Amino acid sequence: MGSATGRDLHVDSLLSQIAINYRPEGMIADQIFPVVPVFKETDSYPVFNRGEVFAVEKTNRSRGTEANRVTRSVSSSQYAAKNYALAYDTPIEDRANMDVAFQFELEAGQVRYLQTKLMLDCWRRPT
Repeated sequence: MGSATGRDLHVDSLLSQIAINYRPEGMIADQIFPVVPVFKETDSYPVFNRGEVFAVEKTNRSRGTEANRVTRSVSSSQYAAKNYALAYDTPIEDRANMDVAFQFELEAGQVRYLQTKLMLDCWRRPT
């Protein structure tokens, strides 16, 4: 009786973390400018003055005097949200024949894939 060696010890399977979670390098737009959920297709939002926000104020005071006062300006601007969407079909046969380990990753992987496709398209949209 021989002992198992080499290919007898391991059955090849897909490396799901590499294949399913793949995302192109350098896709950082959502980290720099996070997606902000809005409740209306058009609306207004506040705009604060950057110069005031990052100005270094005089913070020292003499005993018995009031604290130095600062001011803050705010204006408003409007947005109009445009619709962008993609869909990804999975044949019913693929779902029926899928290993249990892939069920969650299939849907999560599809979401990541569609997000990546939408981000890639973002760069060619007019501003």
